[in-house]
Amino acid sequence: MSIFVVYFDARKLLSEDVMRNFIEDCFALFSMLCFVAFVGFIVYSVDKKNELNDLEIEKTKLAIEVLKVELSEK
Repeated sequence: MSIFVVYFDARKLLSEDVMRNFIEDCFALFSMLCFVAFVGFIVYSVDKKNELNDLEIEKTKLAIEVLKVELSEK
């Protein structure tokens, strides 16, 4: 009977270690995914801002061309 108790305690200890490692690994994975999502959001925001700036530049260039044409017609 004492052998069974020792065996059971060893399994319980192993199980707790396995669960602790699993939880730590899950937390590390979740942390990495959050970091990647945060960096991705920043890159997306900067890219979107640059795209909007490029559109504003194109719009301004077109407005200048329109003004040049209007002034040349007068």
